[in-house]
Amino acid sequence: MNYEQMSFFLVTFVTVLYICQLIISIILYATNPFFSKVQKGVPEDRREERRIEESGNSMLSEDRSLGFSGAESAVPEAPGAEALREQGFTTAGLCEKYIALKSNIKHSTLDNYRYALDIIRTDEIAELPAVSLCPSDAKSFLGRLQASGRSYSAILSARSVLKQSYGSAVEDGLLKRNPFDFPVSEAVVNTSGKRQALTREQRDSFLKFVRDTKGLSANYDTFYILFHTGLRVSELCGLTLSDIDLKARSVKVSHQLQRTRNMRYIVETTKTESGARVLPVSKEVAKAFERIIKARKKPGSEPEINGFKGFLFLDRNDMPFIAQHIEKRMSLAHKRYNEAHKTPLPTLTPHVCRHTYCSLMAVA
Repeated sequence: MNYEQMSFFLVTFVTVLYICQLIISIILYATNPFFSKVQKGVPEDRREERRIEESGNSMLSEDRSLGFSGAESAVPEAPGAEALREQGFTTAGLCEKYIALKSNIKHSTLDNYRYALDIIRTDEIAELPAVSLCPSDAKSFLGRLQASGRSYSAILSARSVLKQSYGSAVEDGLLKRNPFDFPVSEAVVNTSGKRQALTREQRDSFLKFVRDTKGLSANYDTFYILFHTGLRVSELCGLTLSDIDLKARSVKVSHQLQRTRNMRYIVETTKTESGARVLPVSKEVAKAFERIIKARKKPGSEPEINGFKGFLFLDRNDMPFIAQHIEKRMSLAHKRYNEAHKTPLPTLTPHVCRHTYCSLMAVA
């Protein structure tokens, strides 16, 4: 047998072998029970899953038509859930229970909690049983708040209290899952916008406008201090004559002035422990403080708040300024500036002044 005959024989043998394997594969494919379940490209086990899902959706629709929300099964039962149910705790009641435990927080924080609770009480969610609330109920609630015109920050406040309240119930073994433990972006849209610091040119242009404009110039030194010290507005309102050392050009910051929801004035410590500080100031800032002290009217009786008196800023009733006083004056100045200039300034608040100070210091 020569070389050509041998090559032809090998090629023929391989071809026949391949055809035989193909025929065997076809026979196995047609007779194997696993492959016989395939129908239109969808495995039988997947079709069964779909039937179960459709059946479950149908049952859920029937439950809802009969008045069941399906929420009771959404939050898994915990050992203490029955006790929570027997005590009749509603969502608002759970929040009240959580807030009542916060005895060592600042008045301003407590006011924020109560404000959030007031928002919660305006919605039907407040009376829903705490044990039956599910994530879809939580998301619907946040959506209703936004649809009603609530600000994004107000929505976040309400959600924060609810999430912490339910989180506390989970820790106590009353619930197995927190229905508010989801990204807020899944329920509402952030409409607040990003807080924008002013540039050095914008800051100087605004201050010059305030200084040179009748009806606004009295606020120049106050705004200048906020822009050039980074003080929180509540810290500025809390400053007393004894806190200012013009010779050493320093300001002692040890407290802040607040007014509660029931219109009571209180002095609290700074927002954080590191917030208590002696702040060195520039010559220009020292001069601004000097002018404020010189222009300060002498009240008939110095107001005293929690042992502090001699506040730098007093209103027409001889009571200390609070944040809202300065915020309103800055809002008016911002509005008049934008009306007088082709290029308007972005949102301007006392906190933006602090943000601007920090941003400019970072690149100084």
